[in-house]
Amino acid sequence: MTIRGSRNQRAILSSCVAMALMFAVYILLLYPSLHNPPWEVFERWRQSDTYSVAAIYMTKGIHLFAPEFYYDGIGPNTVQLELEILPSFAVLLAKNLSLGLVFSLRIISLTFFLLSAVYCLLIARLYMGSFPAFVTTGIYLLAPLNAFASRAIMPEALLVFFYLGAVYNFLLFYRNSKKRNLYISALMMAFAINCKPHAGFFGLVVIILYLKKYGLKALKSIHFYMYGILSLVPSALYYVYMGAHARHRFVSGLAGKHIFSEEMLQIFSKGHWMHHYDVFKDYFGIYFLVLFFVGVFCVLLKKEHKLELILWAATSFLQMIIICGIIQFIYYYILLIPVMAVFIGVFLDAIPNNKVKALITLLIIGQAYFIFDANKSTYLVTDQKVDRIMSTLQTHAGEKPVGVNTTDPSYINGLKRYGARMGMDYYDFVPTDPEEELDYWMHRGIETFILLKDGNKYPEFEKIYRSKLKPMYEDQEVEIYGRND
Repeated sequence: MTIRGSRNQRAILSSCVAMALMFAVYILLLYPSLHNPPWEVFERWRQSDTYSVAAIYMTKGIHLFAPEFYYDGIGPNTVQLELEILPSFAVLLAKNLSLGLVFSLRIISLTFFLLSAVYCLLIARLYMGSFPAFVTTGIYLLAPLNAFASRAIMPEALLVFFYLGAVYNFLLFYRNSKKRNLYISALMMAFAINCKPHAGFFGLVVIILYLKKYGLKALKSIHFYMYGILSLVPSALYYVYMGAHARHRFVSGLAGKHIFSEEMLQIFSKGHWMHHYDVFKDYFGIYFLVLFFVGVFCVLLKKEHKLELILWAATSFLQMIIICGIIQFIYYYILLIPVMAVFIGVFLDAIPNNKVKALITLLIIGQAYFIFDANKSTYLVTDQKVDRIMSTLQTHAGEKPVGVNTTDPSYINGLKRYGARMGMDYYDFVPTDPEEELDYWMHRGIETFILLKDGNKYPEFEKIYRSKLKPMYEDQEVEIYGRND
């Protein structure tokens, strides 16, 4: 073995040890939250939805092309969702190792997120030295939004894993021209787009860099077109199939209601920009944004490899303006974090004095941890009100299908039984009049009716329930009724 080969092995071993230590500390920080029920403060709606798919898989078996929610109706309530990889893996883990389903879901999510951090490190190493690359990864891990989503019962951890795998392999292809990396990128992008279609904005980077690399010859290359086919067609076919067979077409409905609508005209309004600012303030930290812009300046001064970084950042912020600005789900911002972390790493790498670099690193990591710790007790905790009501319902609501006067599906999903959200005025086929709605759901098998005192149309429903149903339980927050027959 040559001296150079020995040094390379030692460097790889040191990197693996450093990454393992970083991951161990991260897991210890998050471990207390891994047993939290789905109804956390952070995105309890989305978490309970994914939990409901997994819970139904536990009882009915895994059906990738027929995921279900417990709502709205007696079932089967098949839904048009991304490919349910997280629930499937979690069910297999829970059944084979006799683990709790919630814990299994969070463990699988955290595993995929840590693997995404490996890709973040590999991308960073393309543009900077080893030390700033590790700092970049630390920033990526501690970004508050990532810390929340990393162990959430949501597909976002899988999204960033597949997305960063696609980005890394395409950037490698751009440098080494190996078709293997191009096709790995395409396949991983296919899974990323299936998780969240707006991951496809990176396709703009692919097109521009491919044209820059090969010129107009790219338009004659089968590989150029195969990338698009492999990354786009599987998800397109999947969502069309699910849209045709699912009872609830949430993905198509979301696009039609928000993206392809007059809301597109509002993306540059003051209200939308204030929303972006609030998200950065609460889920990134203003320091993160400031250091990113310093990183932009440093990238612009680079003599090589700056085009791919600039394009990646530009397309990431373009999807933020178009998608996040309209839909305004917090977790949609998650694809901004890795590119911003890499830009901050470029800034650190540009500092020539090692002592100054170490000092700034301590300040950055310290600030990142301070914001993470400050937010942990706010977001990585169970929603106490929902938890209290869930405990009441589990004791007093029996085991029959339920109707609940709220848009929040957490209660139905948490009870693990079919039911209906009432008083929403959302579905065209459900009457909006409270008495007619009650009759509608009674005729379709709902037998227990839960009335939240701060829920939808409480006074109207209470008057009707007291005259037509049998009281079963009441306290300061909830009333429970059953059918008289």
